[in-house]
Amino acid sequence: YPLVKSYIKEVLGENIIFFYGAPNLAKHLKQLLQEKELLENNEGNIEFIDSQNLENKEQRFYNYLKYEEE
Repeated sequence: YPLVKSYIKEVLGENIIFFYGAPNLAKHLKQLLQEKELLENNEGNIEFIDSQNLENKEQRFYNYLKYEEE
């Protein structure tokens, strides 16, 4: 629902509270993969491709992917 969050707020109002569990789910998945020794330890790479080729959209995408490991 992150892609339609603004539309939901338009309908239900600005005071709506969203629960976004994806970061915790990703951390849990990482833990499970480590426990089962299925996690590759390499840097990898991410490439953003968008048919509109908008620079600000690309930057927003990369900012969205930043996270802090605990």
